[in-house]
Amino acid sequence: MRKGPSPDVPVVWEYRRKDLPVKVVARHDIWRKIEDPDGTQGWMAARLLSRTRTAIVTGGVDINGGRAGDTALWHERNGEYVYIPGTINIILHISAALTPGAMTRALITCTEAKTAALQELLAPSCYSSGIATGSGTDGCIIVSDLTSPVKLTDAGKHNKLGELIGRAVIGAVKEALYLQTYLCAYTQFDVIARIGRYGVDTKGLPETLSRQPEFVVYTSLYVHLLDQLTWELITPEQALEPANALLALMGMQTALTHANIQTMLSAYQTGLKSKYIHAAL
Repeated sequence: MRKGPSPDVPVVWEYRRKDLPVKVVARHDIWRKIEDPDGTQGWMAARLLSRTRTAIVTGGVDINGGRAGDTALWHERNGEYVYIPGTINIILHISAALTPGAMTRALITCTEAKTAALQELLAPSCYSSGIATGSGTDGCIIVSDLTSPVKLTDAGKHNKLGELIGRAVIGAVKEALYLQTYLCAYTQFDVIARIGRYGVDTKGLPETLSRQPEFVVYTSLYVHLLDQLTWELITPEQALEPANALLALMGMQTALTHANIQTMLSAYQTGLKSKYIHAAL
């Protein structure tokens, strides 16, 4: 265990008392501060606190990331297809004996968790304006220890195993995406990352502007209006006032008389060009 919640903090002692329960007294990111019955405390990575599941993930959606329902790129004919690099492969090892039904449910939970990780990172589809739900070549292997005395029959979201699968896969997918493509909260905190999936031309936009906190936040809200229009959750009339308010907050001297995807993108593009021309002066 460590004295602080970081891999940079040296290990000060090893915890070998597997027979005694521990209590989580604090949390920080993937780290948990634990306390045993004797009052001994220390920090451990959350993945070390449970031996019931392990998720191994390769991650890449920067080239092949897509959203379910995007226009297909190829048709399989006589077993032939074109390979596109970039994928998320998951091996989920569960140290318990699962029934066939539980194995199937574990696969569903694992897939939902992968998609949740991509949604939380706002990973863009490479083929539409949507948020990616995976890549076109993702795969998953579920491994169950049939020799284990622990027998489990469910792995859904209301079940503890489902919770553990979700936590393990979300964490592992995010870590894999960061290690392979540097996709993370920091790199996504950028105007280009937030609105780029809608095809806005951000060429020449200086980083001092593209990463300006207020500009990123207001752009994110503007993009969410675009998303809700796309999903038909709001009408153009309902989007008009908040869209104009956000354009004004971003200092864009453009105003909409009616709101739809095309007019909103055009207004943003015009305002964006004026902002980085002004920033360059």
